[in-house]
Amino acid sequence: MKVCMITSLHSPKDDRIFFKQAKSLQNNGFEVSILCLADENGKMKDMSGKVINANNEEEINYDGIQLIGVKKKKGFFEKILYKLARGKSWGNFIKKAIEINAEVYHAHEPQTAFIGLKIQSHTKAKLIYDAHEPWIFSRSLKEGLLKILCLSKLKNIITANQITQQTLLKENPKLNTEVIYNCSPSFFIQYRKENKDIIICHEGALWFNRGLKLIVEALIILKTTYPNFKFRIIGDVFGKEKVYLLDKIKEYNLQENIEITGWLAYKDVPKSLAECSIGIITNTDEERNTLAGPPNKLFNYMTLGLAIISVDLPATTQIIRETNCGIILEKREVQLLAEKLKDLLGDNTKRKDLQEKSSEASNKKYNWESEADKLFQFYRSLK
Repeated sequence: MKVCMITSLHSPKDDRIFFKQAKSLQNNGFEVSILCLADENGKMKDMSGKVINANNEEEINYDGIQLIGVKKKKGFFEKILYKLARGKSWGNFIKKAIEINAEVYHAHEPQTAFIGLKIQSHTKAKLIYDAHEPWIFSRSLKEGLLKILCLSKLKNIITANQITQQTLLKENPKLNTEVIYNCSPSFFIQYRKENKDIIICHEGALWFNRGLKLIVEALIILKTTYPNFKFRIIGDVFGKEKVYLLDKIKEYNLQENIEITGWLAYKDVPKSLAECSIGIITNTDEERNTLAGPPNKLFNYMTLGLAIISVDLPATTQIIRETNCGIILEKREVQLLAEKLKDLLGDNTKRKDLQEKSSEASNKKYNWESEADKLFQFYRSLK
């Protein structure tokens, strides 16, 4: 079966799109390409912003998968038309998609779901919309309009959690749906370690809405009891968040306590995670956070055998309580987070028990092999 992933906002080397779904489909005999919107200079970029087509190639083959970029058109009016899913950028995107002549187009944003319906009208192909984010509320007028225009016409939707799946089914009971979690790809597990250093970590970009202030203020308290604690940000901090973090590091002499790895190549993420023993999830309680998830980091922590401390996020809390692999903070309070960190740093037995339960849950259920099987079955059931 010939499959074309279509994306406008994600990198063609996005974790879920490339490393999980596209590679799994390819390894199971599917012919897979990824069609994306390149920037106005024709550049395609990876998750860190690094250019992946240095010579402005429109197509490159990466690990057996064809990555195809359609350059965005420049100009004020083109930018307006782009936002309205019109104009030359989208016209060229649709033309290229039709040329690819796939049997299935797999869209990864509301906008590409809408464009996918246009592609479908010119072909006999089937269409999947993959809702990475909770498609329950609208963060903008455009997103709300796209949902009104698309939901009744879409037949096949993948979601990242049951909350989104059940809500969409209430709105359109005829949907063919499946929940596919963002579990870690199989190569992560080879880096799992039994004997770990006691390092606390947060994986991914650390924004204010991911709980940066909560974490830093808790670490300041933690230092009074554990002056040599280690906290690793596996990813990076940007903009106002970076200014805030560097100021706090200087003010409280945390230079030897806090490490920022910078954005790592995907293959290097599990190596850094495997050296840690406690992973934290501290997203703020805004709607897009509480309805989303479970986040990639939850499954990565589990796969690498970390004890987990998380704030109460419904989809995340459900899995942690089911598997007993972590601690749920009932309130987003600095003192409470600091106390739970102290507990795990001071109680080797409890920490190792949670680590073992994380590994066990990943081995038995929450692994990409199980999710890939669901993906294959979903492809066989397309309407």
